[in-house]
Parts: sequence; structure tokens; C-alpha cells
Amino acid sequence: MIAAREYVDFRIVVRNDGKGRFYSAWQAVEEGVGKKLLPESEGVVRGYNFVSGFMCESIGDGSQSKVCYMIRSDLRGTMSLWVVNKGLSYTLDSFVAAIAKQMAV
Repeated sequence: MIAAREYVDFRIVVRNDGKGRFYSAWQAVEEGVGKKLLPESEGVVRGYNFVSGFMCESIGDGSQSKVCYMIRSDLRGTMSLWVVNKGLSYTLDSFVAAIAKQMAV
């Protein structure tokens, strides 16, 4: 069985910078601070996100967008690489769908 994961991150979101771009960036809150803000849940592995984020911008006539996504995460605990890759492909698909929905607003 794969243990659930949780993260305590500081996140900045810029929905529209006036030039058709949408940004989000995040990084884990320092471990000691994170434990004070939100104690670890029982039976859950607390992962750690290094500086991560994405930028989405409209291109051309605005009917298309370009997405640049970067994440570096320490999942902690034990997990096979196959499971990680499978989960990331699903997560990325749902992430891109959510961004497309936001860009349509």
C-alpha cells in the first residue's frame, strides 16, 4: 500500500499580469515552521517541495497557450519509480486541464 502524502507550501499566484500570463510558484515551508503551522497527520508521509512553479501565457491571437511547468519534490518514504511516474502523468494531465479552464476566464 502507498501512504498518502501531504505538503506544507508557501505559494504565490498571479492570475493575470496584464500581458496574458498566469504564474504560480511555491516552495515548502521550512520543516520546523511547517510542523508548528500544521502538525503532521497520522499515517501520512510529509513530502518536501523545492522551488517549483509554472507560467502559462497566451500566444499568437490568444487561441493557444504555452505552459512551462517545473517541479522538484522529495516524496519521502518509500515508493517505486514506476508508481511515481504513473502518478505524475495523471497529475500533469489534470493540472493542464485546470490551467486551461483558468485561462478561459
